[in-house]
Amino acid sequence: MNSDTLKGLQALRGLAALSVMFFHFRWNINDVWPGMGDKLFGWGATGVDLFFLISGFVITLTAKKAHLTLQDPLIS
Repeated sequence: MNSDTLKGLQALRGLAALSVMFFHFRWNINDVWPGMGDKLFGWGATGVDLFFLISGFVITLTAKKAHLTLQDPLIS
């Protein structure tokens, strides 16, 4: 996997985090315009699943590149 693909995944992870933020912000919009926040950002809760899915993949990829063995000390 090349560096550009990983940057794309990091960007997608950032968008997932933003979607969660907007999901929580929708209550403020609903106070001013009832129901509008839910229509605009009700889908944002799916960002949590996407964020953790990508994070798990990135952590696994990073650990795979580390090439650690059981004999390696955890702290150098």
